[in-house]
Amino acid sequence: MKAPLIVHSLLLQKPERIEALGLGLLLARRLWRLVERPLRVHVETTGHPFTGWDKQATQTPTAFMMMTQCAGVMGLKVEGQRQLVHPLSTVQQPDLVARRVPATYCTAPQSGSRDEESHSRSPQAPGCQR
Repeated sequence: MKAPLIVHSLLLQKPERIEALGLGLLLARRLWRLVERPLRVHVETTGHPFTGWDKQATQTPTAFMMMTQCAGVMGLKVEGQRQLVHPLSTVQQPDLVARRVPATYCTAPQSGSRDEESHSRSPQAPGCQR
């Protein structure tokens, strides 16, 4: 959206494309609200504000604020074991609590993940295809 002329020349030639662009923007906004809502509900129910910009307390955390604070979370897999490169900070931990996500979710394989599938599959004879 930063270059309207490019967007207009590429996307907005037909009414169907305008409708598709509007639908895409609507879906993106709804997804953003799904990220924000649990944070704000947590602040309302507990009365504990989140740490926002410049380490100031905020009663209305935004999705952008929390995503930028959690951007540095990195995982590492060594010999089949997952671990965090650095422990979660005091800003990141309340975010997980508000979303009701256990911290082990960052390190333990989840149901349906590739790690779980690769451990549950039985070895195949050479030359056999799946």
